Amino acid sequence: MVCRKGRSGKRDDKMRETEDCKYHIHGGNRREIHYDFSVNINPLGMPKGCLEAANRALLQADRYPDIFHDELIEVLSARNGGHHLLLGNGSCELIYSLCHYIGHKYPGYEAFTIAPSFSEYGFAIAASGGKNRIFITREEDDYSPDKRWEELKEKICGSAVSGEPVKLLFICNPNNPTGELIKRDRLEKMADALESHGVLLLVDECFLRFDKRYAQVTMTEVLSAHGNVIVLDAFTKFYAMPGLRLGYALSSDKDLLDGIREGMQPWNVSDSACAAAVRALKDRGYEDRTVDYIKKQRTYLADELEKVDLRVIGNPAGPFIMFEGPGGLREALNSLGFDIRDCSDMLSMYDPDRHCYRIGVGKEEDNRLLIDGIKSLMGK
Repeated sequence: MVCRKGRSGKRDDKMRETEDCKYHIHGGNRREIHYDFSVNINPLGMPKGCLEAANRALLQADRYPDIFHDELIEVLSARNGGHHLLLGNGSCELIYSLCHYIGHKYPGYEAFTIAPSFSEYGFAIAASGGKNRIFITREEDDYSPDKRWEELKEKICGSAVSGEPVKLLFICNPNNPTGELIKRDRLEKMADALESHGVLLLVDECFLRFDKRYAQVTMTEVLSAHGNVIVLDAFTKFYAMPGLRLGYALSSDKDLLDGIREGMQPWNVSDSACAAAVRALKDRGYEDRTVDYIKKQRTYLADELEKVDLRVIGNPAGPFIMFEGPGGLREALNSLGFDIRDCSDMLSMYDPDRHCYRIGVGKEEDNRLLIDGIKSLMGK
């Protein structure tokens, strides 16, 4: 998605609200691109047996899907501290459903997001009648909110104290597109501050399992102490199942998840998606292989980019890297059969004098081909 206001060229640090937004194709764009590095899907593919499990479930496609999905919920809950759980048709359905729940309960509510980050947060807020209060990160901080964490907290709490209807903060951890990781103690302190003002904190951890520090960072370990926190995760990225559409939300507040569920359609999750997910969760070795592979290949890509004077931004923890490069790099790579993500259409990222791109970690041989292509274009 693109928000035109993000292309205004203004570089201030103030809170802003999204205006005049329109849809932009994301995913499912099957052009004549042989190597697609614009997406962030696990390059190892689905765990063994998942496709077969999904196909077996399709044999019952003449019936309505199971509305409860008890087996998957039991497995997921056990893996995530026994917390209450809500399934969704991908994480996006849960984001929109949460916003509609808040919008119905608090008409004209306000929510805070960070820019740049996942654009669907802002669109879900707008779709539910809310106002998006955007905290613009700075170029000199490599677009990191962590260095201004206290300022962000004071902005939100100050707005609530002054009577503004602030009800929600979205945090993507690690963030997309920067890959920056925010430590758990920082998130816990934010949650405590927000809870005293009746503000929810949604922590999107859809990329967190790609990092070896998952257990030390995930908020699922401390949900019992924070009733205002919702953790979001999905099978889309880590388990390479974007076409099956399956995400889930975790919280210690059952009433909160029940309230969100009431506004969702029944039969929103397919039996095929759940069958594949149950099979994926049984392959624990897949998780270790993925984490090791992503770290090794992300390091390779970052090192090679630096060798041709393309600066990697921050310390990425996800399955992707953001870097600075020359203008027109994406179009030049397209001509060689590669696609990468041009970040200039992300809110707050447009700058005619600075060009940032994001690449997902791909298969080892594809990563080497991409680097060779970049080197040829850079004259190296």
